[in-house]
Amino acid sequence: MAASIATSPDTEIPLDVPSGRVRIQVSNRHGGPVHLGLQVFDSESGELATLIPMRLDAGEVRTINGLPCPRAIRIVPLVTPAGAKLKYKAEACAVMYAGLRDLARSMGLEAIRRPARSQATLATPRWLDRAPNLKAGTKISVIIPTRDRLDLLKQAVATAFDAAQWSNRELIVVDNGSVDADTLAYLKGLDARDDAVVVRDSGDFNFSRLINSGTSAATGDVFVLLNNDVIGEGPRWLETLAAWAMKRGIGAAGALLTYPDGTIQHAGIKVGAQGLTDHVMTRHRVKGPYTERPRRVDAVTGACFATSRKVFEALGGFEEDFAVEMNDVDYCLRAERAGLINVFEPAARLVHLERQSRGAPSTRVLEDRAEFIRVWGERLLKGAR
Repeated sequence: MAASIATSPDTEIPLDVPSGRVRIQVSNRHGGPVHLGLQVFDSESGELATLIPMRLDAGEVRTINGLPCPRAIRIVPLVTPAGAKLKYKAEACAVMYAGLRDLARSMGLEAIRRPARSQATLATPRWLDRAPNLKAGTKISVIIPTRDRLDLLKQAVATAFDAAQWSNRELIVVDNGSVDADTLAYLKGLDARDDAVVVRDSGDFNFSRLINSGTSAATGDVFVLLNNDVIGEGPRWLETLAAWAMKRGIGAAGALLTYPDGTIQHAGIKVGAQGLTDHVMTRHRVKGPYTERPRRVDAVTGACFATSRKVFEALGGFEEDFAVEMNDVDYCLRAERAGLINVFEPAARLVHLERQSRGAPSTRVLEDRAEFIRVWGERLLKGAR
């Protein structure tokens, strides 16, 4: 058994539990509410394995049972009053990890009984047929948020225009405060084109707000969101995603994204995996039915994401409370709640240079994850559909 005490937040505690499972207990000895994140580091690699956002009221104690034995735990403050005193304890336990139910109890959520599914839901297969052809005359609006990094932006524009065959399209570039002279000159040239618009938004980075600003300027029937660090492969990825998005009953459609080495970065998102969400088959090679056939998924990444104007407006766009992360999953879950399904389409394949434009995660990421658990806690308990 091992126990450690942290008397202030933002402290890393190395553990001395040789094997098995760990019980984590954190108590708030301060007079006001404390928001924090527990970062749990893998015992072998030392890399971050999971992050658990928490809010503790005065005198409150939270316990999480049965986490795989980590190398260390770091307490990261989100909103913490000055002088906060947190008591922390970690010890070996015999309780096997019970997945989301333990995590839910630690957050004060009740266990949720899975509701009966409707006949329509039961009749919907997870494997799906190929997308229909996109109806002639459909206009696609490609929306790219960006800030400087002209090298990336040029690649993304080429992906949207040069590498895609669909002719009835427009480009909406949302510039989040670029200052580089070459980038500004390039944006000026884009804005002069008949098929492109540059929207200026110089506020703090908020992906959801940037997307909403871009769609407000768009005139297309379908919106395709594209990170500026994504490179297309093949000429039909754009119309393939748009065809799914325009199909009745579809919330969002996502592409197969790979890392530059060819391994999978995104093949759909599972909700409820590892306490929050997880990408399917990350770092696996592209082979087998999961990367060859379209299928229904819980969510798809906003790095390359198609949705119809009709659905986007019905859902009220992206939720701006999720500034950096979870905004795409939140959108997909709201679509699911409205009776729509989300689709992964491997025929649309692109390379994602992940985090080349935005950089490393920030404290705001933790806030977004905490807000996601607050909003979607019950859905997390149900796990993947």
